[in-house]
Amino acid sequence: MSKLIFFVVVLVILSFFSCKKEQDYPIIPTIEYKEFLYDNSQQQGFFIFKFTDGDGDIGLKQNDTYPPYDTSSYYYNNFFIHVYERINGVYKPFVLFNPTTQQNDTIVFKYRIPYITPVSINGSLKGELQTQIDVGLMLPYLHSDTIQFEAFIFDRQLHKSNIIRTPDIRF
Repeated sequence: MSKLIFFVVVLVILSFFSCKKEQDYPIIPTIEYKEFLYDNSQQQGFFIFKFTDGDGDIGLKQNDTYPPYDTSSYYYNNFFIHVYERINGVYKPFVLFNPTTQQNDTIVFKYRIPYITPVSINGSLKGELQTQIDVGLMLPYLHSDTIQFEAFIFDRQLHKSNIIRTPDIRF
């Protein structure tokens, strides 16, 4: 009987310490770089970052296509990755010549983070996202063997997160 009581007491103590108070995060999303993985055989990169959002309004539904999320709006996408290449020790935006406009265009990967449903009581979100980047399309046009990515997201209230930058990525 004493072993049973001891077990129940230990179980109650573990339950008490395993219950954590929910975090309160700012309503402006915060992102943190985690890692960039590169699959050389497929020439694919995987950009991984962590995020928090206090009011849990990250992501868009497929039918979110009315202003300000309409297809012609800047906010149609909510995740942006800018590409920089190191030339003579200085990072500059990676540009390609656009034959349609006859001008150089900076390379920006644009994505729509899908709608994320908060599961916490206070509605906040904390998680990790990963996106795939087709690095093989860029490689023939790079002027350097070293790049960096710079990224940020928007929530549904159009709050812009902080901007994160990867460490050097060498090819």
